[in-house]
Amino acid sequence: MDRHSVTRNGGSRISGLGIAALTLLFAAGCAFGEPRSQTAPDADPQAGQNAGEEMFPVGGGYVVDVGEQGVLVVSPEKQDYSATGGDGAYYEATYYSDAPEADEVKVGMYVNVWMAKGSTVMTSDPGQAKAARIEIEDEVQPEGAELTRSEAIRRALEESDIGEYAVPAVSGADYDAKQRLWFVKLLDHERKPVTVEIKDERSGA
Repeated sequence: MDRHSVTRNGGSRISGLGIAALTLLFAAGCAFGEPRSQTAPDADPQAGQNAGEEMFPVGGGYVVDVGEQGVLVVSPEKQDYSATGGDGAYYEATYYSDAPEADEVKVGMYVNVWMAKGSTVMTSDPGQAKAARIEIEDEVQPEGAELTRSEAIRRALEESDIGEYAVPAVSGADYDAKQRLWFVKLLDHERKPVTVEIKDERSGA
């Protein structure tokens, strides 16, 4: 996964549990949970159309990387596979390629993804698939805030080292108008919560 350049400013600081400098072993099917299905289910007859192609939604999440492999989308929803011997804190992560909207997608955005009927998902970790459509949700920018939510998340991912040990997961971001701070909630390589505080100002301000 491509790493973004690390840019720190005096108003940003990281709180929460420290990140242990451990090497994450990406063994097949064990780094993040259960392997997914190889072939996507049939499309819903009511699903949208893309150049005559039947589509169906496959879920959404925060974009944590954009690169040659595609758009890496990680769900903020935890799935528990411990009952079957799998990961008890699995967050689905998939690189989606070939979406017409890919050039518009940036790290930090929340998106919803559609795939074409009969599409396959490679069960690597993260998974890999072709997207028929990526819908970017409307930006969140509280009244008086300089940064949007996606900008705050993008900066938090750049300033933390979580992505060095695992695919980062984002569980949300809140804005405190009195402190003029964004509190971006990430999950470390052990899927424990870490909060990154981002000062609400443009770079160079």
